Amino acid sequence: MTSPTSKRIRTIFALVIALFSVAAFALVIGKDSTSSGFGDKNSGVSLTSAEIDFLTMMIPHHEQAIEMSELALTRSDDDEVIRLAEQIKSAQGPEISQMRSLLSEFGIEEDSSSHMAHMHGMLDEDEMATLEKAKGIDFDRLFLSGMIKHHEGALDMVALVGDSMRLSTLGEAIFTAQNEEIAKMQEMLARKG
Repeated sequence: MTSPTSKRIRTIFALVIALFSVAAFALVIGKDSTSSGFGDKNSGVSLTSAEIDFLTMMIPHHEQAIEMSELALTRSDDDEVIRLAEQIKSAQGPEISQMRSLLSEFGIEEDSSSHMAHMHGMLDEDEMATLEKAKGIDFDRLFLSGMIKHHEGALDMVALVGDSMRLSTLGEAIFTAQNEEIAKMQEMLARKG
C-alpha cells in the first residue's frame, strides 16, 4: 500500500508532465502557417508573410508621399497645402524608421523593387513627372488628387495586417491619420474647383 504523500507526489508529477506535453503540442500546432521563416534569433518569433509584405511595400509608399510633400513645399503657394505637406513628412519619416528597424530586427532585407507598391495608390513615373513640372494651383490640384489616391492605397495595405498584434499600433496610426487627411484633402480639392 502506498502512502497518501507518495500518491500526491506522483499525481503532481503526472500533472506537470501532462501540462508540459500540452504546452509543447500547442506550440507545434499553433505555429503560424504563414510564417516567413525570418525571425528574431533571441525570441524565436517570426514575421508573417503579410507583415513582411506590408513593411516592404509601405516603406517605398511612404517615401513617395514624402517626395510628393517635398515638391509641395517648393511648388505650392497655398499655406494650407504647405502645412499638410509638412504634416505628412513629419508623420511618415518616423514611421519609415520604425518599419526599417523592425525589418532589421528580424534580419529581413528591404525589397528594393517597389513594383508591388505601385498597385496600392502610388503615382507612376508619368504622374510624378507631371507633378514635378506643375506650379501654383495646378500643382495643388494634382498634389491633392494624387495624395488622396496615395492615401487610399495605404489604407488598402493596412488591411493586409489587420490582425497583426506586432503591427497593430502602427497600422492604426496610419489608418487614422490618413483617413483624416483624405477627408481634409477632399475638402481642399473641392474648394480649388
